[in-house]
Amino acid sequence: MALPHPFGHLTLNTDGYGACMGAFGGENGAIVIAGTGSVGIYLENGQQHVLGGREFPISDQGGGAVMGLRLIQQTLLAHDGLRTRSTMSDHVLAHFNHDLDAIVTWSKTAKPCDYGQFSPKIFELAMQRDELAMELLQGSADDVERLILGLNRKGATQIALMGSIGERIVSCCLQPRRLCWYNPRRMPWPALF
Repeated sequence: MALPHPFGHLTLNTDGYGACMGAFGGENGAIVIAGTGSVGIYLENGQQHVLGGREFPISDQGGGAVMGLRLIQQTLLAHDGLRTRSTMSDHVLAHFNHDLDAIVTWSKTAKPCDYGQFSPKIFELAMQRDELAMELLQGSADDVERLILGLNRKGATQIALMGSIGERIVSCCLQPRRLCWYNPRRMPWPALF
């Protein structure tokens, strides 16, 4: 950056890096953030290992935006009779007034938060045993677990799970090898040891 500043040295990094530093007080540790997007970060002796987080739609699996994108795709399949309709797919169709052209037009400018807006309904209907909602939620849980296990393979032994999706998904369907509560810097986060 060419902007003037009063510091001798300036390093820019991501919000995920800051969250990991905060969760572990600058010590070794890892986080998985699953909110609208997702990322896994492991800080080890000053080295940063990053998994995912390369932005929607090409990355961010486990986040609400990808879950919403998958929902739209599956809703279109249900409309076309290529999968069973459900309360979840009917909800999306009703959201767009049963107008497929409106869905296509919306998709051309939709941002990650636009896709992510469907996440609360996915959780709600999954708890009511809607097949599509449960499938989507399990797919996101699998994506989050993949990040957790990937960080573990890189050497992380303390992994805090954060974000609106991550914090909710752990209670309903996330089942990594050994999941327990970890308390980095007195903050309650689920973690893999």
